Amino acid sequence: MEEHMMAAETELEDRFVEDLHSAGTADGGKQIGGLQLAIPTTTNSGSYGGISRVDNAIWRTTTYDANSAFTGITQVSSTTVKTIFDNIMIARSRGTKGPNLILCSQEHYIAYTAATVNIQRITDESELGKLGFSTLKYFGASKSVDVVLEGGIGSAMPSNVTYFIDTNALKFRYHPDRNFVKFGGKQSPVNQDAIVQHIGFYGELTMNNPLHMAKLYDSNTGS
Repeated sequence: MEEHMMAAETELEDRFVEDLHSAGTADGGKQIGGLQLAIPTTTNSGSYGGISRVDNAIWRTTTYDANSAFTGITQVSSTTVKTIFDNIMIARSRGTKGPNLILCSQEHYIAYTAATVNIQRITDESELGKLGFSTLKYFGASKSVDVVLEGGIGSAMPSNVTYFIDTNALKFRYHPDRNFVKFGGKQSPVNQDAIVQHIGFYGELTMNNPLHMAKLYDSNTGS
């Protein structure tokens, strides 16, 4: 029974991580709207939080295709990734405000690692690194920002994608009485030697300022 419970908890965590990367279209629209909804590839269509992105340019995040967005660059590689990151960080910053987290797919993280000489490969062991994330530091555009790997076995992170996130504008909100809370009591099916326990969740990943949010993707990795 304990092994079954541990497996169920692990499965719940995995599915929830998938939701946090999603566009919120699964389960009849009841899925959490994740990063693909908050920071989409196509920024001028649909709506977010009930506000039209078609009619309100101020409500759009920014997307960069590495194949065409930067002069003289056609893909993310160890020789181009720092320049790409510099351009995006500068373009999406205003004064002291801007992206304070760079979330990378495996491909982009490896490119950034290869671009960074040994003396610069410093993990932030006092913050995200200490929590178990694979982190490096980005130094540029007058900023110091964590570069975090979102990858590995069964990762829901899209390939060849990096998110530039202002964590001050991205919030995970939930109902205090439905934050994976048990309800309804334990139930035993009449035809099984089992116990059923309902767990309720009611919440959403929300964004209140798209100005400093950006998505980098590589549409042609072989170019």
